[in-house]
Amino acid sequence: MDVRFEAMDQKMDARFESIDLRFMSIDQRFTATDQKMDAQFKALMAAISESKAQSELTSLGVISSLSERVAMLESRSH
Repeated sequence: MDVRFEAMDQKMDARFESIDLRFMSIDQRFTATDQKMDAQFKALMAAISESKAQSELTSLGVISSLSERVAMLESRSH
């Protein structure tokens, strides 16, 4: 009788270990996916920041050019 219980106990232990390994694998995949999504989000935010900075530089260039023209026109009219 004890032999049957030991055999059943070993089978249950093997099954639980198998389940534990599958959950660890799933957890590792979720972690990897989460890290990948974080990296992609950071890259996207960096690209948006870069685009915004370029846009602001372009606007400042236009404003600077217009300011110079206005200053020249004002100096001619005085």
